[in-house]
Amino acid sequence: MKRTLTKLGYTALVVLWVAVMCGPAFFCALVLNSGELVWGDDSNDQVRVFLMQERGQEGLGVQWTRPLSSDSSEPLCTQTTVRYWMWAGEGENATMCSCAGEADLCVGE
Repeated sequence: MKRTLTKLGYTALVVLWVAVMCGPAFFCALVLNSGELVWGDDSNDQVRVFLMQERGQEGLGVQWTRPLSSDSSEPLCTQTTVRYWMWAGEGENATMCSCAGEADLCVGE
C-alpha cells in the first residue's frame, strides 16, 4: 500500500512539473503568433486563444465557436462563448448565437 502511494505521489509530481513547464511554452507560442492561437480549420467549429492588450485592459481571452445543430437540413446556427482572464481591468464574458441568413432561429436568446 505504501509503495502504491509513493508511485501515485511521484506521478502527481511529474504531471505538475510538466504542467508548469508547458505554461511558458504556451505563452511563448502565443506571443510568437501575433497574440493568437486557433485550433480548428472550420470557422464555425474552433477554439481561439488570444491576448487582450488594450488601454486599461490586459489579459487572456478564449473564444469557443461550435455548431448548435448537426442536422444539415436546418440553417447553420453557431454559438460563440468568450471568456476572459484579466490581470488588468475587467472583461465581460459573453455567449452569442448566430444563424446563417436568419436571425430569429437562436433558441434562448
